Amino acid sequence: MVLIGIGWWLGHVELFNYAILCNAKNIEVAEGIVHVIRTQPYQGHTSGDKITIDGQPFEIDYFHANTGYNESIAHGGVLKEGVYARIHHCDGVIYKVEIIKK
Repeated sequence: MVLIGIGWWLGHVELFNYAILCNAKNIEVAEGIVHVIRTQPYQGHTSGDKITIDGQPFEIDYFHANTGYNESIAHGGVLKEGVYARIHHCDGVIYKVEIIKK
């Protein structure tokens, strides 16, 4: 029973963190066209995808464990060159990604 509780908690930590940030009003929103500066290779061995949205820089590293978005382009990520996106972020960590079709 304890293992089930721990598993449930680990599966929902990201949602709790996002809810805390939203309630604390620390979350920021960036919206605009994604510009890819550099992509992370599929195998890693280097830093993550470097992108900008509305002039704000972000790094998406598939191999870095965090509670935020970490799907690099090589691993099926949606933040690709020319995509119009709205992201919710705090301290450089992306917590929510919305792709907007225009």
